[in-house]
Amino acid sequence: MKSFYMAPMQIHILVFGTFASLIAPFGGFFASGLKRTFKIKDFGDSIPGHGGITDRMDCQFIMGFFAYMYYHSFIAVYKVSLGGVIETAITGLTFEEQMELVKGISKHLHNQGVIPEGVSLVPLPCTLTITNAIQVLDCLNLAVKRR
Repeated sequence: MKSFYMAPMQIHILVFGTFASLIAPFGGFFASGLKRTFKIKDFGDSIPGHGGITDRMDCQFIMGFFAYMYYHSFIAVYKVSLGGVIETAITGLTFEEQMELVKGISKHLHNQGVIPEGVSLVPLPCTLTITNAIQVLDCLNLAVKRR
């Protein structure tokens, strides 16, 4: 059995070619249906006998939309940081849920040996002060640096 290698660019070209040949012509059908609905023969008269520029470019609208969506879904690389993920995760939480999260992280860090047994990230009355928040962030930074 023979095998062959395809570079990632060739796979993207294959997807674009398949879409362009099978789906993009429906842009012309859609434009034609739109013109018939409004009883318009051509979108313009810049090219005599052929309609306007829009009549020549109707397939390109679907291809442009497809290319944009395909690029942003499969090709573009977005940089993600630990801080960004954590911020996104905690933004939608209530204060009580945030405190529960800090308690859980504190318990986990105790179990991992990052924080000594006598130290607590969450004060007993469960009010997060600036000093305690700084302690939490310092412990999290220490845990990340150890990895």
